[in-house]
Amino acid sequence: MDEVLGLAKRLGVKAMPTFLMLKDGVVVDMLVGANPQEVWKRAATFVQPSPIVHIC
Repeated sequence: MDEVLGLAKRLGVKAMPTFLMLKDGVVVDMLVGANPQEVWKRAATFVQPSPIVHIC
């Protein structure tokens, strides 16, 4: 964080670790702290399942 202090300030990062979820360059969710289950849970809300493609 020390190396990119200006960016951290612009994004509101005040602690490490901080996970930012961005969509089209805009922060849509922020999670502060090391909680792997919560990171996966929140990230899953932004991922769309890919359609199943059958190749014959």
